[in-house]
Amino acid sequence: MAIEDREAFKEWLHKQSAQTCILVATRIALRMFPIVTRLPNKPVTDIPPHERFVTLTVARSILTAGVAAKFPEAGLRKIAEKAGTDVGLLFFSADTYNIYSSLFSGSEKLTKDDVSSALTAAEAACRGAGTPEDAGMFAAETCNQRGVWIENALTATFKDTEIEFDDLFSRLIWHESREPEALFSLISGYEDTLDSGKEWEFWRRWYQGWLTGNHLPWELQRRVALIEEEFWNSGPRSVADEIARIEERWREEQSLSKDDAAKQSKKLLRSATSVILTTNGLQSLIKMAIAAYKREISNALPEALVPLENLPQILDQIAVVLSGTTAPSEQEQHLAELITLMAYTISELNRRLSSANAEINALKEDIDAGSPKRLFADAFYEKAGEGTAGLITSKVLWGAIISGGVLLLGADAEALTDGLANCFKTVIAPGSPGDGSDIDHLPPLIDT
Repeated sequence: MAIEDREAFKEWLHKQSAQTCILVATRIALRMFPIVTRLPNKPVTDIPPHERFVTLTVARSILTAGVAAKFPEAGLRKIAEKAGTDVGLLFFSADTYNIYSSLFSGSEKLTKDDVSSALTAAEAACRGAGTPEDAGMFAAETCNQRGVWIENALTATFKDTEIEFDDLFSRLIWHESREPEALFSLISGYEDTLDSGKEWEFWRRWYQGWLTGNHLPWELQRRVALIEEEFWNSGPRSVADEIARIEERWREEQSLSKDDAAKQSKKLLRSATSVILTTNGLQSLIKMAIAAYKREISNALPEALVPLENLPQILDQIAVVLSGTTAPSEQEQHLAELITLMAYTISELNRRLSSANAEINALKEDIDAGSPKRLFADAFYEKAGEGTAGLITSKVLWGAIISGGVLLLGADAEALTDGLANCFKTVIAPGSPGDGSDIDHLPPLIDT
């Protein structure tokens, strides 16, 4: 039976597992998180670190609660409990609370009550994660707040009760890819901390992932939750530097291992003729798409697509090795190095496109931004239909890259090719001039 009111929701919570309650509370806190990102984040030196950087403190608490729902480990419960305590202390420090909530004094929109509601939700999610036996009680606390936008949040929460636990980890927090009008009206006009510098880039991608469905990998989030306390105490830049190191290691791990690369190189050698045909065709197609874009639109690709320019050379070298007459052991070694490099290149392409997608979504509702921001400059969308530049966003190109990746990298790199498919769907294809089917007179892809 559908949940339609607060009391029915509280009853439902009492019948759920601790992990379900933690996840539901985390999703409620995420819906209120934009309130926190509008708080000032200027350091106040005479108060503790977790109180100086409120957005970071709350972001950490919500991420940790979500990770604890996914991975019910004792160590994560302890971290979640600490993060919840840090958020809770914001209420008990009169000086701190006044410093941050005074921003909204006399405001006709955001108020101290809105700030309190957002902090309560974040604290409840973490408290529940820290003490799972009380997770239902803490989750129930989040629905005691009042306000138009909070009613929107509860409506979305009631929909959560109709979805299986495992599916909730990947569902959009509002069940549609934008914040409700009531919340957007409330926060418009206030500076968003997540857009204020590179140190917030990860958190922007993290939040936008929940908003749009392009979620960050859970294992990556788990590693961020495990960052040592000294980094959190040092502030956003210190945390950002550590996250950058974690993401770099993560990308390296997502590339093929030495064993997987060696195994895949043997497979490629056994099918050398068809693989050569594939690599020659794919590199020609990529070169054609890049050349058309540079000729008709701009002399440089968008930054998010720069790694694409490295693929033709890698593909060419794979074909050369497969065509060579050196000893099989040498061919295998060289091929393993090349497909590892290809895997890393696709991983970097995924990272840049995901980052661009987060930025695009962050600006999409900006009333001062004019037309929605897209991956390419406006000139591309205006002119691409007139020539072959539209190939750069076509299914023809990206379908070939993904299929080629599956063939060359093998099943062990499925996460990379799936990630690229998701990037095509979320950031490359939207607003593009077509799927490539309207591009006529393409030259031959393979020089026979």
